Amino acid sequence: MLRRQCTSEYKIAVVDKVIRSLYGLRPYQRRPLTSIWKGITTDEIDRMSQPTSSWKIHTYPFTGYAWSKNSYERLKCFNDTAQVNYAIRDSTNKGIKKQCYIHRSLQPLEQVVFNKQDELWENECSGNCHTL
Repeated sequence: MLRRQCTSEYKIAVVDKVIRSLYGLRPYQRRPLTSIWKGITTDEIDRMSQPTSSWKIHTYPFTGYAWSKNSYERLKCFNDTAQVNYAIRDSTNKGIKKQCYIHRSLQPLEQVVFNKQDELWENECSGNCHTL
C-alpha cells in the first residue's frame, strides 16, 4: 500500500507556495489571512475540514447551492485522471517496485467498470484524521 501524501504534496503545498509567491513574501514572513476556496459539493460535505494553519480560511462555495458531483460534465476530469494514472504506473525511479494504479482494482481507470457512483470516491483521504 502506498502512502497517501498526494493531497499534501501535490495540492496543499503547491497552493501554499503560490500564495506566498503572490503576496511576494520572503521565507518565514507571515501570510495575511487568506480565503482558500475548495470545490467540495453537497454530496461530499463530510470532506469539509478546518484549516491547519491560522492564516487560512476555508471557503466552500458549492455547498451553498444544490450542486453535487453529478451536476456537471466530468468527462475531461476523468480523462485527465486516467492520464495521471498512466503516468504514475511505472514509478520504479521513485523506489516503488510494483506498478501503481489509482483504483483499488489495480486496473487502468479506463478499464474499470464503475457499478455505482459512490465507488468513485470510496475511501478517499479526507484529511479528517489530521495525520497530514
